[in-house]
Amino acid sequence: MQKGTFITMIVDRFENWKWYFREELGNKIFSFIHSLNEHSPDTDMEPLCGDTIKTRVMSYETKDPKEAIFEAHRKYIDIQFTLSGKEAIVWLPEVLAKPRTEYDVKNDVLFYHNEMSNATLINNMPGQFMVLFPGEVHGAGIWINNTVAHVKKAVIKIERETFFNFNG
Repeated sequence: MQKGTFITMIVDRFENWKWYFREELGNKIFSFIHSLNEHSPDTDMEPLCGDTIKTRVMSYETKDPKEAIFEAHRKYIDIQFTLSGKEAIVWLPEVLAKPRTEYDVKNDVLFYHNEMSNATLINNMPGQFMVLFPGEVHGAGIWINNTVAHVKKAVIKIERETFFNFNG
């Protein structure tokens, strides 16, 4: 995505997924989501549909916003959803962030300086999902109300072209 161009992230409840996803793609993603619970094991990145849709389940303790790692992607769209616990996720458009690394093509990631002054904090909790498009800087795992919490969550990465053109 070019600087100055961004699509606004999506935050909504699971029951509203059909507003944002083609039926075939949404069925694949949300059937995976519904197969998980707070006891699902943590995983490395695993294919759900070849290299075009990948998933990862993880657990961690939330942290101070000053410790957040800000990143953005070029190739993949992130869908993040919390299975248990609550966390805040920082979001800001790339045009308001200052890169601290070069873009890593292999891992589809560019890291940014942790600058909270332009950031929006969004609470993420069970029952909702967050879609982050390429060029949207984000940092997850941030505590809410200065309280450390244990979070179990999953991230689904969808290749940008697949998100817009998936046919089953």
